[in-house]
Amino acid sequence: MGKKRVIFMLTRPVFWNIYKNLYYKFKENSEYEPIVFLCGETINHIWAVYTNEIPKEKLINTEQHLLTHNFNNLIEFAKINQLNYVSGYNKENSSWLTLEAFNPELVFYCDPYDGYYLQKDWEPQNASEKYKVAYIHYGYLLINTLKFYRNPVFKKAWKVFIETPEHTKIAEEENEQKVTNFIELGYPKFDDYYIKESNFKDNFKKYNPDKYSKILVYAPHWTISPKKDRSIGWYGNFVDIYEKMISLINDRDDVFWIFKPHPLLLAQLSHNYGESKASEIFNAFRSLENLEFYEGYDYINLFKISDGIILDSNSFVAEYMPSGKPVIFIQKKEDLMLNIIGIDIFDACYRVNCEEDIKEVVHKVIFEEKDVKKMQRAELTNKYLIIDKEFSPSENIYNYILNNINEV
Repeated sequence: MGKKRVIFMLTRPVFWNIYKNLYYKFKENSEYEPIVFLCGETINHIWAVYTNEIPKEKLINTEQHLLTHNFNNLIEFAKINQLNYVSGYNKENSSWLTLEAFNPELVFYCDPYDGYYLQKDWEPQNASEKYKVAYIHYGYLLINTLKFYRNPVFKKAWKVFIETPEHTKIAEEENEQKVTNFIELGYPKFDDYYIKESNFKDNFKKYNPDKYSKILVYAPHWTISPKKDRSIGWYGNFVDIYEKMISLINDRDDVFWIFKPHPLLLAQLSHNYGESKASEIFNAFRSLENLEFYEGYDYINLFKISDGIILDSNSFVAEYMPSGKPVIFIQKKEDLMLNIIGIDIFDACYRVNCEEDIKEVVHKVIFEEKDVKKMQRAELTNKYLIIDKEFSPSENIYNYILNNINEV
């Protein structure tokens, strides 16, 4: 009898942190064969799919997929990380793989949107008709998304491994009925807070511990738009504050900055403002002596070595908070649509309007170390984030699966 196959559906490298430790757990188990199924990285879905410049029904066309999805980057990522992978699209003979060819015991998803999946066989609601499907969300949900949990995967999945009981309550409110397939075992990206990492600073060539007294992270989101009436979730302020940030970075030569842009930021910047302008802005950051880009995916370990973060990404707020260091959230819109967890979490951050003096807040909270919300963040970390002090989320999810996979 062959090994039981567990499939991890991967649409972009940055989502690997959700799966990583689960994958290695199954790899250590002689009864299982974990396979990373590369679905194609959406390279311009924001302005192509969601605005119907390329209608969704055309995405399954072999030629059209080249306009919207990139398999090469995912394949390179899988090779570098020595993953047991398959590419969903075979460029040599222009053919698509099917899940049916693997007869999986379990199929993992971390993104609920059909626009990421090019074949009907791959879509979570269709796969769930034939196989056990499990879902873990790629981000820690703090935004009130109104209808997010109405996506089909949440009803059709065998199990949804959700962050907290509060998220389950939100799902029940959105669906106006009790959910029975949600299992509250934590958020797998927090696994790295359970693991001691001693050599992460070696990633940064410019960093000199004798020269720099603090390490700060600037993490701008991709959701930038020249439109003033931006829709829910579009909170990115990079184009509004990048000059202020460069000035702040130049203020002190004893502070080392790590620039951690969202993987889609450069592409979105280029789309809205042109490639020349986008390159000019990014190169302005690259030229700073006390700043280094970090474009890797192991960002929890980045958070652990830092002394504070400036950002406009809502998921990163939760993901950074267990570090214990200050979080400064830059916002343009006063009407942040937060869920009940987000309201609590954001109250423990320092929120600054992008038109206000960002420097003043950074100097007071981080440089002068007047961090009056430190205890509040610690309490919320214990309440919502690092709930189980002994076992990591991936350990708990893995053990749950082994104990329950055979249930009808």
